[in-house]
Amino acid sequence: MKLFKIDDRLSTLLILLVVALFLSATQLFNRIDNQAFDLGQRWFPQAATNQIIIIGIDEYSLKQLGRWPWSRKTHAGLLTQLSHEKTKVIGLDVIFAEPENPLADNALADAIKLAGNVVLPQLLEVSHQSVQVTETLPLAMFAKNAAGVGRVHVQLDEDGIARSVYLQEGINQNSTPLFAEQILQVAGILPLNFIANKQNTQTKSAYSKAVNDVNNSKYSLITQAPEQNGLIRSDVKKINFLGPPNTVPAVSYAKVLAGDYPKNYFKNKIVLVGATASGMGDFLPTPMSALQQPMSGIEFHANVITAIYRDHLVSTPPKWLIIMVCGLLAILPMLWIPSMSPFNSLMTNVGYFFFVAGLGILLPQLAYIWLPVSSALVSIVLAYPVWSWRKLEAAQRYLDAELVSLRNSLSDAGLIQEDDQPDGMADRFQSRISQVRAASSKLQEFRSDRYEILAFISHDIRAPLATAQMILKEETSNPKFQRVINMLGRALTLSESYLCASRAEMLTTQQFELVDLVAVCHQAFDDAYDIANAKKIKLLRNLPDEVIWLSGDFNLLHRAILNLLLNAIKYSNENTEVSLNFTLEKAYATIAVKDQGFGIPYEQMQKLFKRYSRLPGGSNKIEGTGLGLYFVKTVTEKHAGSVYVKSQLGVGSTFAMRLPVID
Repeated sequence: MKLFKIDDRLSTLLILLVVALFLSATQLFNRIDNQAFDLGQRWFPQAATNQIIIIGIDEYSLKQLGRWPWSRKTHAGLLTQLSHEKTKVIGLDVIFAEPENPLADNALADAIKLAGNVVLPQLLEVSHQSVQVTETLPLAMFAKNAAGVGRVHVQLDEDGIARSVYLQEGINQNSTPLFAEQILQVAGILPLNFIANKQNTQTKSAYSKAVNDVNNSKYSLITQAPEQNGLIRSDVKKINFLGPPNTVPAVSYAKVLAGDYPKNYFKNKIVLVGATASGMGDFLPTPMSALQQPMSGIEFHANVITAIYRDHLVSTPPKWLIIMVCGLLAILPMLWIPSMSPFNSLMTNVGYFFFVAGLGILLPQLAYIWLPVSSALVSIVLAYPVWSWRKLEAAQRYLDAELVSLRNSLSDAGLIQEDDQPDGMADRFQSRISQVRAASSKLQEFRSDRYEILAFISHDIRAPLATAQMILKEETSNPKFQRVINMLGRALTLSESYLCASRAEMLTTQQFELVDLVAVCHQAFDDAYDIANAKKIKLLRNLPDEVIWLSGDFNLLHRAILNLLLNAIKYSNENTEVSLNFTLEKAYATIAVKDQGFGIPYEQMQKLFKRYSRLPGGSNKIEGTGLGLYFVKTVTEKHAGSVYVKSQLGVGSTFAMRLPVID
């Protein structure tokens, strides 16, 4: 069985490990990991910010200022007004890729230059049909006067949710900074650790190249990269969101133009200008609301700005590390499942499942690390069923072997015939049931035969032996017959001991009755008193006065306690003491018999309660059957108790029965 246990544990561990590694490497359940991330975002949103204000091109502004697009003179007026408010930076998320008219264009270019802190967007678009990348930059006259140009492209995950940004993204390894990064850079608050952790150091050169290119063109730079010039991406980060849409403070574009806002409202603030009206600009499904309430692109960038500034961007560990961690998490249940009860191991595994799921939900919030644990969760769910399957297989193999052995034993004994063996049955499970039913039937026959043998010993052997012994004692005083009388006595004692041991072995709880355990002890003490008195041994008892109830068999308990008393008397010298003590502790009673006899060597104490084992008699040769202590142990265990012995050579021994009692 030990070999089976090792094999089962190892095979279960390997199955769970393979499942976890395969799912983690293939990312088949990546959507579940994304859902766990989204759940954490909804349950634990980040603290709101008052450093960012959105000027929204909303429905109210469209009604007041007319249909889109508006004249660039309007935007120039807004920038001029904001420059007077001493804003920290202005992010103008409007693509000015084509000229309008020289007067309007020059007005906007002058306003951008006058403000000196305007960041304009760059757009990257991927055509799924031709797998081509389109890069759109603002007109050269705007780009050269802007404080920065930043990338506003947002790539949706495979489930259509916007939760990530690429820190490095561009064509031909020329990466333009993020729109949010450029805003923080112009504001002078870009964290140093963000700069240090960037993997690509070509940001400045890429931006310079883009500006030089637009300076050489009258119009905006709109290039379509050839198929070999694909989009290069790296260093993806997930975003910790501030909350659902409309969490970031916003004011209407038209109201700002009209001066309808508190004094110094925009002072030293990051101001983002972008579309918030339905049907205009990008509206992105996010973890905070998914498709039910998309978030405007400008508010999405506000969340990115806050995450970068607070250093709350969520990193993803290398794939090899994710696979290793998920593999380790998957096999940890094998630490407790084999060693615990089925219910406890199941409950522990359920708790462990929620713990690992909690890691996937909480790590982005607490440690800003996204660990996709879906593969480990699948293995954890499978751990208990797989282990149960392996143990059932082991149990099946063991039972099949035992059934074959039992069937062969019965067949060798002539108790079943070859045509009684159900090997040819198509249903293996039904075959096992049939074999167990046949074996049970034969065991019932054995039980009946045993009862008949016990009855035979009790009536047909013990009675003649006892009668013959009594007649010989009464009818003759010839010393020659004394040996015959002794032999008859030993035979009678042996049959009596065997009969008692067999009755104890066949005892079942259905035969139990309510028994006064104290009364049993008194009865055994009284029966042993005369024998102790004849050997000049003082017999003492320390028993309680109240009634102590126990569910059991009065006669067998009486015989067991009497056996302990008689053994103590037999193995004690004259003029010594033997005591019967009764102690009660919680729901257990302990009946102890203490003598002042020879004592028992430690190496022999382990054999005392086995069949036909004998107590050492010191220098005296003491006769016995070797079934007395075996009988005591059997009776005690049948009553759900335990028996133990303490002994010291030359001092004496204590034999005790510990039995459960009824409150």
